[in-house]
Amino acid sequence: MLLSVIVPVYNNEQYIIDCLESINKIKSDDFECIVVDDGSTDGTNKLCSDYVLDHKNFRLITVENGGVARARNIGIDSATGDFVTFVDSDDIVHDIDLEFLTDENIYSLNMTRLTGQSESPISFKNKSFEKNFISYPVYMNSVCNKFFRRELLNSNSIRFVDGQFAAEDQIFVVAAIIKNDHRISYLDRNYYIYRVNDESSTQRPLSVRAVENYYVSYLKLEDYCNSDPQNDYKKLLRYQRLRVAILFLINIETYDVKRFRSVTKRSDIWNYGARIDFTIISMFAQWNIRFVPNFYIFLKKKCKK
Repeated sequence: MLLSVIVPVYNNEQYIIDCLESINKIKSDDFECIVVDDGSTDGTNKLCSDYVLDHKNFRLITVENGGVARARNIGIDSATGDFVTFVDSDDIVHDIDLEFLTDENIYSLNMTRLTGQSESPISFKNKSFEKNFISYPVYMNSVCNKFFRRELLNSNSIRFVDGQFAAEDQIFVVAAIIKNDHRISYLDRNYYIYRVNDESSTQRPLSVRAVENYYVSYLKLEDYCNSDPQNDYKKLLRYQRLRVAILFLINIETYDVKRFRSVTKRSDIWNYGARIDFTIISMFAQWNIRFVPNFYIFLKKKCKK
């Protein structure tokens, strides 16, 4: 078996069939699709059960609700393909062939953002390991546009952090690339279509728990980078620390100046690049100038480019 496609799903009867139908159009018979139902309580499980009955290379695993990280890990453990990839249940993929899966351990393909009926490509131009993550976070942090050799994952015990629900993709991707000596093959092929919708977890307002989870993810990322003393990840870690710290200022529910100042450093605020709004917001916080959260949000909207 060449490829295992892993689809975690939870209460997504609206899009799951579209997702599975797009995977079924992959131009190869040498793949399997493992659908992991993470304890759905709507009609999702019935839809998936009926679908796998009619498609021999699709199978369904039903588990108690434990989160997307655990569901993906179950998929990896059940996979038989030489390569593994992931598709979120509200997204779709192009009908590509699999001839590109040859000698490399990690492949990365193009992503498109779908908003309503409008598609827009997610930009990417290969630079370097650190610059790629800083310049193209959506493209680089996603596991869904990437294909990983299963042996690379198993031999290095690379799995998603169980219970982690924020930035879990990034930790997985960084770990895999580091363990593969920074080698990754970037292919200019249209593949993954990321659907933006109001119900998506990436579109919901962040809670205090979610922001703290992002911070835990940053600490785990720091651990992975520090485990590779041969390379310097200072710029990447500073950038990721800033991305987490700013979340304590730009959301009403998570507004906490003291928490922001405990996460970042005063010198960090000049490294937001083009995000002048983040620089101004952070500067006020570092000077301990306190405003109501709505002011920070207003400033963010006014200054954002």
